[in-house]
Amino acid sequence: MGRAMTFKQVLNNPEGRALVAAIEDTLASLRGQEGEPVLLNILKKQIAELEAKTGYRYEVSAE
Repeated sequence: MGRAMTFKQVLNNPEGRALVAAIEDTLASLRGQEGEPVLLNILKKQIAELEAKTGYRYEVSAE
């Protein structure tokens, strides 16, 4: 892995911005379907990619 980016750098990067938008879309799709295993797996992979880019750990809660 290269040098970690700040979250702001991720948002300023087209690929990073697309990843954040994809995470937002997945979260919207999960509303009312929190137990959907396919969507949860997609979300976990997206978050892992964001964590790899930023070096930070992110948590998703149902709140």
